[in-house]
Amino acid sequence: MYDYNDYVVDRANQTIGSLSVPEGIDESLFRKGIVCEFNPITSDLLYAWVLDKQTETMYILYDGDWITYDGMSAERIAGWCFRNLSKFPDLPEVSGFGLITDQLVQMKRMNRIGV
Repeated sequence: MYDYNDYVVDRANQTIGSLSVPEGIDESLFRKGIVCEFNPITSDLLYAWVLDKQTETMYILYDGDWITYDGMSAERIAGWCFRNLSKFPDLPEVSGFGLITDQLVQMKRMNRIGV
C-alpha cells in the first residue's frame, strides 16, 4: 500500500473508499490498487488510477468514469513519463502525493543533476 503525505492521507482514504468500481471487477481488490495523485503544491486531487498487472490493464478515473487502457505495464508507464519529462512542471521535492507524482519528482531531480 502506498504511503501518502500527511497533508493528503485523509483525502486519499476518503476518495479510495468512495469511488465507484468498474462492473465485473472484485471491489476489494480494486480498491486496494487505487492510487490517488495529488498536486504537491495545492494538494488538489489530480486523478486516480489502478494498474492490474495480471491483465496489463490500467484504469484511470476521468470525469467520474474509469477509462481502461490495455497492454499497460509499470515499464511502459515509466517509459512514457521519461519520454515526456520535459512537459511536466518542476515540482517541489516532496513525497507522498502519488506514486507517479513521486516518480516524476525523482526523474526531474535526476535529470537536473545529470544522473
